[in-house]
Amino acid sequence: MNTARSTGDRAPQQDEEGHLAALGLVLLMLGATLVRYRRHEPAYMAVDLAYALLAAFVTWGRFGPDPFTG
Repeated sequence: MNTARSTGDRAPQQDEEGHLAALGLVLLMLGATLVRYRRHEPAYMAVDLAYALLAAFVTWGRFGPDPFTG
């Protein structure tokens, strides 16, 4: 009897948590960008915005019309 699970076999709850984590990271990084804007720190603001854009890409990949997760 083979009890090993393949790497692609995930519970639906785990997939939903990944979607919400990606969305939460986008919101967190947008908040960080706003704080950097208020403190007049443009270099750090650009870095936070870049992270927000990368997280948005991951979120789009998870929620989009053709999700990466299959």
